[in-house]
Amino acid sequence: LFEGVEIALKYSDYWEHHAELEVIVDDAIFVPEAEQKIRAIAERLGLDLMSEEEVADFTKAFEDER
Repeated sequence: LFEGVEIALKYSDYWEHHAELEVIVDDAIFVPEAEQKIRAIAERLGLDLMSEEEVADFTKAFEDER
């Protein structure tokens, strides 16, 4: 846990090495604040975040290869 953001370094054949940043919220009203916190921590650590569209494109490309 780093300043309220959970960071996990992971590896899979699909994604290879990657980091996942997460803040758990108990109400959807807190999602924008959590996203802002994740973006701030990613910037401090020099990490590039994928947009929802980039994740969808990446996932589709992988599934199309199967």
